[in-house]
Amino acid sequence: GVGSFDVAVTNQGLIHAIPFDPAMPESNLWLNGPIPIESVFYNPGILRASNGSKIFLNGPCDNTGGMIEVLDGSRLELMHSDITSGTLQTEGSGEIVSHDSSLTNLTLEGNLKLDDQCTLIGTIQNEGTISPLNPGTGELLIQDEVTLTGNGTVRLEDSQVRSADDMPDPETARLINQSTIE
Repeated sequence: GVGSFDVAVTNQGLIHAIPFDPAMPESNLWLNGPIPIESVFYNPGILRASNGSKIFLNGPCDNTGGMIEVLDGSRLELMHSDITSGTLQTEGSGEIVSHDSSLTNLTLEGNLKLDDQCTLIGTIQNEGTISPLNPGTGELLIQDEVTLTGNGTVRLEDSQVRSADDMPDPETARLINQSTIE
């Protein structure tokens, strides 16, 4: 369905953003509402966008044991979100777009687009593609020591990788790359 959750949610099943009316293909689902709230969205289940729908995720998401799926023609907008653990997956033209968000200790299987900044923390297993939404628009920020593994690719396309601004000592940021950056 479409609409918004403006309360704390623990999803142990399936939350599926899907247009309720085929004549309205662009349907939106807000998690933590259009204004960020302090509650954590717990997702040990499946969060799915399909058939051209969009999910807007504000605030923290503990995705331990969970899967966030963005199917063909759909989009997940990470709006100042902090996603921890689990798997982020896209299929076909589905994409995940980061708007000043962070990813911690998780697996990416698909397309992550950087609209502005995306902070990486811990170990990121990249089996997909990380690239700017538009050439020169995105930055990958490294928080402390980050290990980038997997068979995926980071495409810089005139963007940059640098240390996160909020680190006590930005000089200690370190990227251990075991993947492909081009």
